[in-house]
Amino acid sequence: MSELKEQLELRPCAHYGRPWRECFMTRKYECPYCHGSGERMEETPFGDYEDTGCPHCNGSGEVFALVTIDWQAGSASKKNNPLND
Repeated sequence: MSELKEQLELRPCAHYGRPWRECFMTRKYECPYCHGSGERMEETPFGDYEDTGCPHCNGSGEVFALVTIDWQAGSASKKNNPLND
């Protein structure tokens, strides 16, 4: 099965102030929950089915990712590194 991959190259820039944060938005993808239709068939308490808005894409049929990078000062101490938890 083919798979689309997007890569983000991380490189700190000296021109940012504090806090040092970057945000990126990916392209839009078809919603995997409703398969792009924006609706889901839900069973009612009476055994009937009705179309309801997709809770994952809010009826748009598309989703995207927001990627946030928080640059932090380097530390020689391992106790201050959040990745060691």
